[in-house]
Amino acid sequence: VGRLMTERNSAGTVDIEQVDLFVLDESGPVQGISLHGQGMLVQTSITQSLFNEDIEASFVVSEGQGQLTNFNKKGLQGQEFVCVKVNKPQLDDKLKTPEPTDIDLQFWCCEIEEIDFGRKGDTESFALRCVTKEKLLSLNNSVNQSYSNTYGNVANSIYDSHILKNPINKKYFKNYGTIAFSDTPFDVHETNIINDFIVPGLQPFKAIDFCARRSFTPKSMANLFTFYQDFDGYHYHNIETLVKDGIAAVEANPVPFTLIYDVSPDKIQSENIYRKIFEISELEGSDTMLNLASGSFKNTVRTFDIIGQTYSDVNFDYKEKFSEYKHLGDASLVDDFWMNSIASSNYEHLVFKDTSKQNQYFEHILANRLPYLMALNNFKCTVTVDGDFFWKPGMVVKIVMPEQSAVQPVNLDEHKFAGYWLIEQVNHSFNSANVSTSLSLIKDSLLEVEK
Repeated sequence: VGRLMTERNSAGTVDIEQVDLFVLDESGPVQGISLHGQGMLVQTSITQSLFNEDIEASFVVSEGQGQLTNFNKKGLQGQEFVCVKVNKPQLDDKLKTPEPTDIDLQFWCCEIEEIDFGRKGDTESFALRCVTKEKLLSLNNSVNQSYSNTYGNVANSIYDSHILKNPINKKYFKNYGTIAFSDTPFDVHETNIINDFIVPGLQPFKAIDFCARRSFTPKSMANLFTFYQDFDGYHYHNIETLVKDGIAAVEANPVPFTLIYDVSPDKIQSENIYRKIFEISELEGSDTMLNLASGSFKNTVRTFDIIGQTYSDVNFDYKEKFSEYKHLGDASLVDDFWMNSIASSNYEHLVFKDTSKQNQYFEHILANRLPYLMALNNFKCTVTVDGDFFWKPGMVVKIVMPEQSAVQPVNLDEHKFAGYWLIEQVNHSFNSANVSTSLSLIKDSLLEVEK
């Protein structure tokens, strides 16, 4: 018991090396203050999301030196930066995880909120709402250019030319020693089809998202690409590829990717102590009315050729297309009777196409993208686990849990809330004493289990 308690204490702590608040001027960082070193930092929350282009952070600060009004002469203005370095102690090697990911990020403090004054007038507290610094680079320029290339290559080019080579980045976001800005890498799941298109004056991150929404891979019917950031960098990824690779990772090394939920703590074996689920919350099942109303079961895209004065239809049927998707399971959540007798193609999209231009496959993207996204959200939940920077959005996790029933035999077979889930969002919340991690999970299907 003593050894397990020691392991639990190790799992629930972090080593905060740096949380420094400062401003920039022509010479570099000035007016720096160590929020952690001076005991001002109450709580830190850092969130990564599969459908968010930035990592977001909130730093809750409590102090009695008047920093809110006299920092940098004019007080905090939402023009500050925060450098963060946090290490997670190595967990027991039984998990067989890759090297742990430490946090080494630079944030732009874009808003001061939750301001509160102490009752005696000698203290104040507030929260710094922050996003990773690249957001600032994206906001101060635009992309207005024609391209003849794959959407993935264009996204990579936009990031390189408008973020990495941004004049502000090159001039001010440098290594100043104790304050060190660093470039963030960018990787792409390629689409392999050359397109002729124009990015119409969008901010760089919006332009990359513009490309993601239009990306098309012929061998994939879902074509759900997303642009997001995690601790490893920025990603332009295909969801089906993440699901495929994630399931393969779990099957190759199941221990670090498997979470266990059991209301009897004594049943959790010591080798799984770091992968215990403490709480499951925000459980949501499928919204059949929304699925039906949005055409997620069946829909039709009618495309009018404005040159040839003709039209064509692309029909989507979830039952027929199910085998063409890459799913978290192999059984649809919708039964055959519902699809054959109840669901109908009562939702239509209308597209006008200039066939003198190169085909952009919009009708196929439109017919398939929304249903796949809706299917991914058919089941959702949030689980709270030991603090661990290993977890990132886009990973696949396997949940082992017994059927929640007082009359059925307890088993660990696949049911609606067990099996594979895709991590949509990861939140790490920590202070100098402890850390916890919450994972927002989504899933679209079940495994076939023989009864």
